[in-house]
Amino acid sequence: MKKRPRKKAERPITKLQADFCEALIQPGVSQRQAYLSVYQNVKKPETADVCASKLLKITKVQAYYQKLLAKREAHSVISSARILDEEGRLAFYDLGEIFEGETLLPPNKIPEDIRRAISGIEIKREEVLGITRTTYKYRFHSKDGALARLEKIKGLYERDNAQRNPLEALLGLKKAFSELEADELEAILRGLQPD
Repeated sequence: MKKRPRKKAERPITKLQADFCEALIQPGVSQRQAYLSVYQNVKKPETADVCASKLLKITKVQAYYQKLLAKREAHSVISSARILDEEGRLAFYDLGEIFEGETLLPPNKIPEDIRRAISGIEIKREEVLGITRTTYKYRFHSKDGALARLEKIKGLYERDNAQRNPLEALLGLKKAFSELEADELEAILRGLQPD
């Protein structure tokens, strides 16, 4: 009876290989730059080029690199839904969520939806009797601006805009008159004539 050769168990990607892939997906980073940033014992750029190319030919490394690219792509897609979600966060955040009791929370404890509405943070550290006290001051994006943009997106200004635009008002009248029957139009015109 012949023995079947055992399949070699494929080892997971190494930390250095993963770090190389993560460096490589950064915008504007070449294979050479990514390789040299991770494998710091390599000094010659030409060596880095060859090694980076070989590294990307390894199936598991290429698979991990493609996975990272897909993840980055998914996060960078700007869709109408994503824009509306972001505007909604800016318009409807609740300031009560940045407090625990009467204490202002540090940035890492604030819920993500609220953090997205923050336009700036001022951090102040004071040392009193050997104890460091950190205080935070947050600035938020304008709710009014976000609400106005959402109202515009949802068409809540259309009626007002039509009233302010005489050309659109005339076109609206033309459309209304074109839908009338001849006898209805005559009656309206008779009613407009002076006695």
